[in-house]
Amino acid sequence: MESPPELPYAVKVQPWYKRGSTYLTALTFTAVITLTVVVIMGFVSLFTPTPTVILISIDGFRREYLTRGLTPTIEALGYHGARAEYMVPQFPSKTFPNHYSIVTGLVPTTHGIVSNNFYDPNFDAYFSISDTSAVTDARWWGGEPFWNTAEKNKIKSACMFWPGSEAPIQDMRPSYFEPYNHGMPHTERIDKVLGWLDLPSGERPHFITLYFAALDDAGHSYGPHSRQVNDALRDIDTSIEYLLTGLKARHLVDSTNIIIVSDHGMSPVETARSIYLDDLVDLDNSGIVEIVEWSPLTVIRMGDDKEAEAALYQQLVRASEEGEGGLEGGAPFRAYRPHSTDPAELPPRQWAYHSNPRVGDIVIVADPSWVITSRARESGLATASIEEIDATRAPLAAPFKGGAHGYDNYSEDMHSIFIASGPAFKREVVADYFLNVEVYNLLASIFGLSAAQTAPNNGTYNSRISQQILK
Repeated sequence: MESPPELPYAVKVQPWYKRGSTYLTALTFTAVITLTVVVIMGFVSLFTPTPTVILISIDGFRREYLTRGLTPTIEALGYHGARAEYMVPQFPSKTFPNHYSIVTGLVPTTHGIVSNNFYDPNFDAYFSISDTSAVTDARWWGGEPFWNTAEKNKIKSACMFWPGSEAPIQDMRPSYFEPYNHGMPHTERIDKVLGWLDLPSGERPHFITLYFAALDDAGHSYGPHSRQVNDALRDIDTSIEYLLTGLKARHLVDSTNIIIVSDHGMSPVETARSIYLDDLVDLDNSGIVEIVEWSPLTVIRMGDDKEAEAALYQQLVRASEEGEGGLEGGAPFRAYRPHSTDPAELPPRQWAYHSNPRVGDIVIVADPSWVITSRARESGLATASIEEIDATRAPLAAPFKGGAHGYDNYSEDMHSIFIASGPAFKREVVADYFLNVEVYNLLASIFGLSAAQTAPNNGTYNSRISQQILK
């Protein structure tokens, strides 16, 4: 059998010890090229500008609002940039838990802000969003907000309002922040953000948060289908246009990444859809210490008598299944025991609402568009313990027609929005829906941070949403 012919371009390689000066010359040339590439890459890295991100929250902006044709500026950002079908908030679908989940990537029972109002048995203290001393106390806030992650990686941050930004979490604060002022006009908030962008390069923040509450206020007071909500939608769109105009005047509009999110949606409610707890159980003689939070997530704090707790829970389960208290066909709520050892008594797994002492002993969750109250609350004749808690954390109910949130986070009414535009994002992309805990890692990716440079979180580094919308 003949040997195959030798290839005409075959090269016979000498052993290294026989190559002499030719080898050394090649080796030297390779080393110089390698060093040159490293130096060039270093200079490129040195002169690559740090991205700028403005994370905007429009409280209470439910997904359906985008279909009304009242927000052309916001819609244009999403159409020409990237947007998700919708974003799923965390349970409970309330303001503080979800804002903090967005910036930490953690579910509420992990970061600790389990609702807008709650009791911590370890501290023997209450947290309430209306209590400035609690809101600014770092002991309540677990996890690492992205402004801390940014600062740790030498990226200056600034917060024009955001839950948690006023507390020295991990003994840190953003480089710039404003104490919350509910009445500050939108234009003043935006002017503050633009002022930060006017700072010299070494002082200028590159991660900025901006928060608006007026739409949520209108939704609560008048309901999501009201004229007042439509007016608020027009106003917030005008505010976003004002921000873009300011960026354009500074020649920053094409180099700034804008992300618009909401914390939850809004469901219409009215007095006719009320669940009266005192029609279902004896609130004064059932072992209840207090009702820490009312509708649509009712949190009951019990005493040490576990038999009384189990009995009350069973009463509530029977009421929800059999329709006691004048509610035929079953009451529109579900009751759970978050600390039970019986899996059947636990909240749904997708809520991740257990294993934290702050969530209460019994929780009741109304169906969308229903509210939980008591006749004693409406008449102002609550028992002493409930009266005390009402006065400080849960105002008395009155006949009304408005809006509420805090329901099952997968309910369509609770769906929130995600819209993004800027140099980091693909154009004209519609991504799948995703959970809001993914925003933290999305921010990390925009700033080029590795997984090792971020804090532990419940999201996914280089997640599906990041792959779908980032360049």
